[in-house]
Amino acid sequence: MEYLDCLSSAIEDRSDAKRFELREADFFRTDWDSLLAEFPQPFLIAGNPPWVTSADIGRGEGDNLPQKSNFRKYAGVEAITGKTNFDISEWMLIQNLKWIGDHRADCVQIESQSRSNALIFQHNLVDSRFAPVGLCSGGCLAMLCKTAVARKLLRHAWRAGISITDSHMMQIDAMKHLSASVDACFPSLKINEGRRSSTCAFFDSFDTKEASNVLGHHDGIMLSCVDRFYEHKEFLGPENRHYTWRSGVKHDLAKVMELRKVDGGLRNGHDGEFVEIEGLCVFPLMKSSDLGNGRVKETPLNVLAPQRSIGQSTDYIRSLAPLTWQYLEKYAEALDGRRSAIYRNKPRFSVFGVGDYTFTDWKVVISGFYKRLDSQVVGSIEGKLVVFDDTIYFLSTTTQAEATFLADLLNSDPCQRFLESMVF
Repeated sequence: MEYLDCLSSAIEDRSDAKRFELREADFFRTDWDSLLAEFPQPFLIAGNPPWVTSADIGRGEGDNLPQKSNFRKYAGVEAITGKTNFDISEWMLIQNLKWIGDHRADCVQIESQSRSNALIFQHNLVDSRFAPVGLCSGGCLAMLCKTAVARKLLRHAWRAGISITDSHMMQIDAMKHLSASVDACFPSLKINEGRRSSTCAFFDSFDTKEASNVLGHHDGIMLSCVDRFYEHKEFLGPENRHYTWRSGVKHDLAKVMELRKVDGGLRNGHDGEFVEIEGLCVFPLMKSSDLGNGRVKETPLNVLAPQRSIGQSTDYIRSLAPLTWQYLEKYAEALDGRRSAIYRNKPRFSVFGVGDYTFTDWKVVISGFYKRLDSQVVGSIEGKLVVFDDTIYFLSTTTQAEATFLADLLNSDPCQRFLESMVF
């Protein structure tokens, strides 16, 4: 009610105060179809939806969530891994787009979370880059949100074929205005029947009149820089199944599965307990921080990889590496208790993200934590194949010469410019 009182005070002295109707309601339990049917077209929907994810709500044991569904249409493994986590605002904004398409109404909705945010909206809704309601027969959506959420909203609209005729994105200094350490923006999407646009002009601030960049969606790809993409579009060759980017091993229990070399032995993460096991399932492990610091020829970490392929039975360990089996059984409760659905109905002590590609002699690797895709070549360490964690992506090769050739191509200036056009 505090926010509603603030907004009520802001409009009570206006000559047109009677035009406003303020309501407090639960977004997920409101019958929007019935409510919106009362209004004529077009809509202007403006505001500031919550900046939390579904996982944040779940950790707080909250239930103020949309009904669980695979609304992004992820397939297979992606649908049951970390990609199912989403920003609540993303789901809400997609519903806002649906309202405009379904109802073609005329209303102004303010969902502001603070007085400062409301002032930002009041100042900028008159900007020519944000369509006045009367100029757009479909409607306009303009929301303060995380920049990542705005990009996902655009991607959804472009992929779904929604008739966006014009869109802009204004960068916001979230720390200055909201005391939030996050990339934020104020996107505006005009929806209308007519020629669709698959680009979005990006402005560094509300004060700049010229766009600093143009985002887009072409050839099924979300682009961070349309001009740079078309500068080297010929690099987007046909699918080559021989070269497929893979991610590293996922085990979800570092304290047990990751072992550090200390004083000639191995220690796990449980109070540095010494671990005596055979080397059959133990491999040198690299993480994104190793690549970021150029450490590709040595690592103090090892990882326990009980499988060579997804779904492989782990029973062989019992006879071939009995000490390893005893170690896994010692921590069976923790391993069996891993919450991710990818381990459900799989052999005991399973990991994920393993296959023939994991155990090749040479690989071209990049880190998923750095904006520049710096490709590096990794071979064996102390005669053992190197395995990566799931923050690293790699191409498998059979020879050092092949790996070096691919890395040189990927690190060339033209290729880097092309790759950067698809990286945010």
